[in-house]
Amino acid sequence: MKLNIDPDQFIERVTEAKDPIVSLIKGHLFIEAGLIELIKLACVNQDTFDPATLNFPNKVRLACALGLIEKDEIRPFLFLNDLRNSLAHHLDKDLNPNDGRRLYSMLRKTERFAFALQHHPVLKRDPDYINPNEFPDILHICLIHFVAILDVSITHFRTRHPAKHTLPFTPAFYSREKRP
Repeated sequence: MKLNIDPDQFIERVTEAKDPIVSLIKGHLFIEAGLIELIKLACVNQDTFDPATLNFPNKVRLACALGLIEKDEIRPFLFLNDLRNSLAHHLDKDLNPNDGRRLYSMLRKTERFAFALQHHPVLKRDPDYINPNEFPDILHICLIHFVAILDVSITHFRTRHPAKHTLPFTPAFYSREKRP
């Protein structure tokens, strides 16, 4: 399986969507596809198990159990899913800016997000592009981070160290230029 949207296109699409609900739903779909791809890459016999049959929380927990995402990232992934579910099951509901701030706060406590804010080419950009104090920009930051770590992780496992599930924390990890 190949992700059907380029991460750069995703970043453009999610940041141009001024409706945070549209951003959240698009982001969740892409993130779930990334989790499925990561889990498949970790399976020795890919034809015997389809991770798409799992619900989102179980995909997240399995990805963590396989060492594909960090343990401290489980809670933000699950909160993102809770936000999406609350919108899907209550069509009259809007996203609350506090939900975006809460997700951002959860991510700030993770090792990779703190690192990404300093090294990821999109996340460290000029505040005119993404402002962490404004909604929906704060939601965009969170979605871009999830997509970035999944994109980089998929590339890492596909091309660099398929047998090594430990993810590196280096500026090159986030550099698109240094990828094969």
